[in-house]
Amino acid sequence: MRIPAIFRKHIYAVAAIIGSIYFVFMAKFISNIWLNSITTVLIVVTIRFFAARYKWNFPKIHFKNEENCK
Repeated sequence: MRIPAIFRKHIYAVAAIIGSIYFVFMAKFISNIWLNSITTVLIVVTIRFFAARYKWNFPKIHFKNEENCK
């Protein structure tokens, strides 16, 4: 079984999860859906920008038996 690249190396999934948690949390406090949506997009884009700019990646996982990863 191969782990998808978005969960192995890049920060795509993490940015999306952080954005979705922020959106749901702020939906309880901000009644303006447009403001909530725009700030959520800005947060996700900012996370991805810094991840690309500073080459943030997940640490590589080394398995004892590499055959289990195929």
